[in-house]
Formats: sequence, C-alpha cells, structure tokens
Amino acid sequence: MPNEEFADSLQDLVDALVDVAFEYVDFNEDEVDAVYLLGSPTNDNYFNNFFYKINGEVVSGRRINTVIRKPVDLSTERATAFFAQGSKLLAQLAALFQKHKLEVPRIVRVVFDVKESSLGLQLDHKHSAYPLAPGQMVDVFMDWLDAVKEDEASALAAF
Repeated sequence: MPNEEFADSLQDLVDALVDVAFEYVDFNEDEVDAVYLLGSPTNDNYFNNFFYKINGEVVSGRRINTVIRKPVDLSTERATAFFAQGSKLLAQLAALFQKHKLEVPRIVRVVFDVKESSLGLQLDHKHSAYPLAPGQMVDVFMDWLDAVKEDEASALAAF
C-alpha cells in the first residue's frame, strides 16, 4: 500500500513532467488552456510526448505555432532536450514504483488545466489494447490526441 512518502514523491514527479511540457510553450498562461502528457515508464522505453489546448484548439507539439500568437522555438534540438528531460523523469517514476514494490504503470496520462490550475492523472497498468512495443507508443499517443480532439471530456477516460 502506497504511503505518504510515495504519494509526495509521485506528485513531485508528475509536477515536474507538467513543468517540462509547459516550459515547452514558454509557460504561456495567457494562450495555453491545457497541457496533455503521455508517458510510458516501462521496459527502459521511457516514451513521452505532449500536446496542448491552445486558444481553444487541441494541437500536437509540432503544430503549436499554427494556433499560438507568441511563437515558440520548435527546433529539433530543443524538442530533443525536452523529451530527454521527460524520459529522465519517467525513469525516476519507474524507480519510485519499484522502490515501494509497486507495479510500474505501463502508461501515464496527465492533464493539466492551466486556467483552473488543476491536475488529472491516470496510471494504466493493463492497457491490453496495445502490446506496447517501442514504436507502438506513438499509436497510443495519436489515439489519445484524436480522442481529445473529438471529446475533451474523454481526456482521462480509459479506452
């Protein structure tokens, strides 16, 4: 059973993941409505990616500058550095679960509502719809992005 130390450490790691994704859009509180982050901290894969709701439109990271008034640096070098930070945090998340003898989640979904300053977290331990080979996490990410575009209320719904 998780204890307070585990809960606090998990919250710190989730907050840090959100900070990485929010920093990518230069902490633009005026235009960014929500930050969505998906990660996989299993099998040394540490896949992570994020998308956003900006000025009312849900967009992937590479499309940020099509909807934001204050453009951000979308260079490959910058994106690689941010994904490396996310992977490092996911490795720490996996280690936290292992330290507390808990099953490491296969998929982590985080939604940060910037306007409400609220955080939603889903830890998926099963996710039988995908075998989660390294390349298939992109499919999981795209499925979630598409689902949120269709229905924002589904952002943390299990599918």
